[in-house]
Amino acid sequence: MIKVETHGRLGNQLFQYAAARSLQLKTGQELLFSFREVINEADQEGGSGWEDALKYFNIAQYRTYSKKNLLFYHSSPRQIALTLAFYADYKPFLMKNPYDFAGLYEKQTKWAPRLDKAGVHWLRQGFYPFTADYKGNYLLNGGFEAPGYFDDIRDVLLRELTIKEPLSIQQEEVRKKLKRCNSVCVSIRHFQLSDAARENIFNVCTPEYYAQAIKIIKEKVADPVFYVSSNDQNWVKNNIDFSGSEVIYEKSDELAHNKLEIMKACRHFIISNSTFSWWAQYLGEYDDKIVISPRRWYNNEFKSPLIDDRWIKL
Repeated sequence: MIKVETHGRLGNQLFQYAAARSLQLKTGQELLFSFREVINEADQEGGSGWEDALKYFNIAQYRTYSKKNLLFYHSSPRQIALTLAFYADYKPFLMKNPYDFAGLYEKQTKWAPRLDKAGVHWLRQGFYPFTADYKGNYLLNGGFEAPGYFDDIRDVLLRELTIKEPLSIQQEEVRKKLKRCNSVCVSIRHFQLSDAARENIFNVCTPEYYAQAIKIIKEKVADPVFYVSSNDQNWVKNNIDFSGSEVIYEKSDELAHNKLEIMKACRHFIISNSTFSWWAQYLGEYDDKIVISPRRWYNNEFKSPLIDDRWIKL
């Protein structure tokens, strides 16, 4: 059994599914997802989308676990002891330095070899080459936000990360248009966080970033059609200049899985430092796609493996 402690909304959950699915294809074990942390995060963060977001996709069969303490469900004594020892060492540093991602990565990877041998894959940021050699049940807890966890099964993910229910007629018309024109998906996340420290870390993509990215696209792509996905379309219309080009603004009431289905139809991508926009470009299948991204994922020194060397980085 591969047990997954799920975190975040759709973009985050897709990383956790992809890592677990890759491990499943190597081990043949069933998948078990707990969404308790997602529900807890909903109470803290607010907004929509805090749910089992995987259920909307044609993915591998999985069971769900709704009780507390997934760690203690069908885990070996060694797994439990090692995980508790790791967390006792890790948690004080996390509480004191929640945005020191480089320090947190160092702390976690210090424990990773021992945890890996016990079938525990635990890493919040970055990449660690976990193995698939353990013979018992696995426990996965973390972000797994690195293509190194699942790039070997990209073809599988392209098939599975398709929505179960069809788009509406209007949505399908937009999707088809984006498939046949020189479409550019622009993901714009307008941060309005009450926590100033969080905003300072995550508010990477400025209006100047988008202006430069749009300029580059116009130089490289003939007659681009911009498809704008944002959590604040009014802010976009007042701050981002697309003059001279056709612009399609995403409907604000679109469900997240339908948004992704439409976004990935685009040929090119200007992404923000968001897992959701990362998945749109990853699932985009245009052979000559251009991807423009911020040079860094956070406003700190942590080097995220999400940024591809082949992209245009600003």
